Amino acid sequence: MSENPVWDESRIQSFITEGNEENTRLEYKRPESLQKTDSKKKEIRKDISAMANAAGGIIIYGVSEFSDPTKKHLPEKIMPIKRSEISREWLDQVISHIKPTIKDCKIHPVDIGDDPEDVVYVVEVPQGITAHQADDCKYYRRRNTTTDTLDHYEIVDIMNRNIHADVEVEFSYKPAVTSAEVHVYDLSIQIHNLGPLVEHYQLDFTFRFLDDFSFNNLNVGSEYDPKLGEVHIKRVIINSDNVLFPNQIVDLSNDYRIRYKVKNNIYWAYEANSPIISWTIYADQMQPKKGIVEFQELNCF
Repeated sequence: MSENPVWDESRIQSFITEGNEENTRLEYKRPESLQKTDSKKKEIRKDISAMANAAGGIIIYGVSEFSDPTKKHLPEKIMPIKRSEISREWLDQVISHIKPTIKDCKIHPVDIGDDPEDVVYVVEVPQGITAHQADDCKYYRRRNTTTDTLDHYEIVDIMNRNIHADVEVEFSYKPAVTSAEVHVYDLSIQIHNLGPLVEHYQLDFTFRFLDDFSFNNLNVGSEYDPKLGEVHIKRVIINSDNVLFPNQIVDLSNDYRIRYKVKNNIYWAYEANSPIISWTIYADQMQPKKGIVEFQELNCF
């Protein structure tokens, strides 16, 4: 990652002003995330190793998120850390215990206001060239705004990142129309080529939903899934029109409009952790990857 532009208070504030939402490559942490306890040290290593095992990114320590569930994952304000309590050297030492060591991980102390004690730490995490292990001897990976443990095949894929294909998919949403009774969302899909090879891909996913679901302004009909015994299954298959180059990210929202509507009765019909999307992504020279997205990740009703 490049160190330009320079990290300063105005740049941190721009993340808040512009409402830059957390995603696979961006995470905000309150000051209490940096404490000199064993549990907090383990959490730091888990978060940073998970980001390195994904696409790399930025963790900003000293920015809080809104507690309002309708604004979850959005930055609210700067909450500086006291430099004398948590130093750059201490944080660097904590991170250095990740196994194996993450090369080129950079910590930027950002001065806040006029008090020389007030600081925000921006950690730039590069994508790892192998899989990195947390303190509990597990491997993690950041997906959207959450951190999950890796399956064995995913660990192998990451360890072979320099020679094997590695394509990842990320689902999120953008509010289109909102009212007290109805929220309309556009489904956002990003495809990341994390490996060194030029790739074609196919994304095959089902949307388990009780109401309308449209693809490029056409309503998608329901299918019956004999394994699940469900009829509220909308299936979408997207094939790449062009190759995906190494380190390239393609936002499918630029070419496909996928829209769904969450009404009051729909909201209460689902539990927060109900799987709403089941996906499989295929790419040249890569074992198919599968995953789910939970209902709570695709609405702010």
